[in-house]
Amino acid sequence: GGGCVTREENYDLLHQNGVIVRLTRSLDKLPLSGRPVSQALGPEEIYRRRKPLYERFADVTAGNDGPIEETVQNLLEVLA
Repeated sequence: GGGCVTREENYDLLHQNGVIVRLTRSLDKLPLSGRPVSQALGPEEIYRRRKPLYERFADVTAGNDGPIEETVQNLLEVLA
């Protein structure tokens, strides 16, 4: 989950076997239902706290605001 970046020991574990992709999405498009941390703190605060961690953990970043086909194309481009 998104919180895995909050534990430094996860960095090496995540990078052992693959490429870490950071998918970006507008906060207003994120579902909050069933996500207690998101409901308690709000997505803006969580993102403010975790953004530097997401950026540090990621090998590549791709946008995920449009249709699935567009997201797949973004992924193919950043992984090429």
